[in-house]
Amino acid sequence: DGKFQLNFNFPASTTVGLQITDLTGRIILTSSHDVSFSSQTEIDLSEMSDGIYQLTAQTENGYLVKRLIIAR
Repeated sequence: DGKFQLNFNFPASTTVGLQITDLTGRIILTSSHDVSFSSQTEIDLSEMSDGIYQLTAQTENGYLVKRLIIAR
């Protein structure tokens, strides 16, 4: 349905910057979340077309890149 649940697990409270891009590099969404230790947030991409997207989560200590696939 285009909704994704993100689970975070950090040793301390931190700010996580999220960016979602399509395969051409076009930025679809950017957001910032203050997370404490173990927490969750939901991102809603239900308005987006089916396809492959890239999620980048970044903190002051580094970043993580994951592929999101929307297929209905």
